[in-house]
Amino acid sequence: KNMSSKYNAKKINSNSSFDKHLTSAGQFMGKACYAAPELVLGDVAHQDSTTDIYAVGIMLFEMIAGHLPFDGPINEVLQKQIHDPLPIKDIPQKAIRKVIEKATEKKQSKRYSSAVEFRVDIDNLFKAEIQNYKLIKERLRAEAEAKKQKDELAAKKLEEERQKLELAARKAEQERARQEQLAREKQELAEKKIAREQTKVQKANVKNYNREKLYKYVI
Repeated sequence: KNMSSKYNAKKINSNSSFDKHLTSAGQFMGKACYAAPELVLGDVAHQDSTTDIYAVGIMLFEMIAGHLPFDGPINEVLQKQIHDPLPIKDIPQKAIRKVIEKATEKKQSKRYSSAVEFRVDIDNLFKAEIQNYKLIKERLRAEAEAKKQKDELAAKKLEEERQKLELAARKAEQERARQEQLAREKQELAEKKIAREQTKVQKANVKNYNREKLYKYVI
């Protein structure tokens, strides 16, 4: 109800004699940007449910593309409604594009013959979109799972490399400590050897001193 009010669209399958009288008298009803060619031409005899389907097709175009297919002064828009095709390439989805093209055909015989037929295709679009959404969701889930496994494998490799580096660092530290210990032991041995040599020299000096002292006493 709100949408019909917003776009001045009449209820499908409803075309009162009052509406037809206004059209036949040359008083254009509704908004030019949603008007079907037969409505623009005032062809009262051929105004039916397909006229409203045309308007709904324009609304669908506007919702998907984000803008109206025809814009400008009213007279220019009305002429475009009669002669110009919709800029259908502004609709990125091919399936939706086909539905809008059929709903907004200039010839009424090429449009959807009823709102039910139109709705069936719209419903099929939604079903296709839902299925596509599920496929995309599943693909994204699979990609996320693959990325997770890849990240876990990379993390595992990094951890293994860290452990290897840590082990190598421990071994290097142990080797450094061993070398330092060997150096200290060598130093201690050298110092002990020097001390023994010094003790020998001191003992020899004392012995020589005592010998000289005794010799002097004897003499």
